[in-house]
Amino acid sequence: MFHHVFRLIAFATVTLLTIDCALAEQPSSLQGNWPQWRGPDRSNICPETGLLKKWPAGGPPLLWKAEGLGEGVPSISVAGGKVFILGYREGKEYLTALDERAGAVLWSAEIGEAVREISRMRWLSQRTPTVDGDRVYAIRANGELLCLGTADGKVRWQKSYSKDFEAPRPLCGFSDYPLVDGDRLICK
Repeated sequence: MFHHVFRLIAFATVTLLTIDCALAEQPSSLQGNWPQWRGPDRSNICPETGLLKKWPAGGPPLLWKAEGLGEGVPSISVAGGKVFILGYREGKEYLTALDERAGAVLWSAEIGEAVREISRMRWLSQRTPTVDGDRVYAIRANGELLCLGTADGKVRWQKSYSKDFEAPRPLCGFSDYPLVDGDRLICK
């Protein structure tokens, strides 16, 4: 039985459902990973096989549910047995790592002040963390790009689109999905 993150509910509640999968056809490096925006190869296609053709009555069984992760409309990333999600709480923004199997918070790193967003337009500034080995990259709506360690959430480095690259802040805030290409990190 493989446990796969199935959906994200508003206000940063993550719900994990169990889905029977046969994963023998996938390389082990891709099994269960959704490490960036739109998946392992950004195609928005799940490479897993053996998924249920029909859900059982009442749906798949609930594996776990994590609440209190903060407000937001982020998508999540899954890699290395962890689920990564951004969320606002108590006037701050956090990047949180959860245990994929149990839903327990492994760490939650404050990455800055909450950024005022236009509520009707928040869906335009969705930001997905990108995981690459022992690093996770997150972009804040104010244009700060951070690299954190996946094990502990400690900031390794950060850059500001506005200060370092003189990029004006878009009306709805910055939205980016960092892409790792070998030893390069590509941001738009």
